Amino acid sequence: MLDFIDYSNKTTTLIMQDACIDGDIISSDAIEVYGRINGNVHSDGLLSVYGKIYGKCDIKDLIIRNKAFVQGDCDIFFDSQVESGGQLIGNVKCRNIEIRGYVRGNISAEDNVVIRQGGNVDGDISCQNLVVDKGGIINGNVKLAYRY
Repeated sequence: MLDFIDYSNKTTTLIMQDACIDGDIISSDAIEVYGRINGNVHSDGLLSVYGKIYGKCDIKDLIIRNKAFVQGDCDIFFDSQVESGGQLIGNVKCRNIEIRGYVRGNISAEDNVVIRQGGNVDGDISCQNLVVDKGGIINGNVKLAYRY
C-alpha cells in the first residue's frame, strides 16, 4: 500500500483543514482529507484521512492517521491501516488491515489482520491470518477462514 499522496498528480483531491463537505465525493484518484466530510466517499485511489469522515467509504486503500476519525462502513479493495490515535467506527471489508489505533465494528479480511501494540478492536474478526502483538486487544470473536 502507498503511504503517501502524489501532490504532483493533477487528479489528487485535497480537502483542507477548514473545509467541510456536505455530500458524497467520487474520485478516480487519491483523496487526502484534513477537514470534514459529511457523506460517502468513493475513490479508485488511496484515501488518507487526517480529519473526519461521517459516511460510508468505498475505496482502493485507506489510511486513518493519528487523531483522525471515520464513522461509517468501509469497503476497501486492497489494504487499510489505522494509525495510533486514529479511530474507525464501522464494519470493515478489506484484503489486509493493520491496526495501531481503535476500531469498533466487525472486520472481514481476505488475508491478514494485524493488531499492533496499542491497537484495539471492539468487534468480530474474520480473516485467514491473525497477528496480535503484546498489548493488542480484541473484544469479540475470531474466525480464521482458510481459503484454498
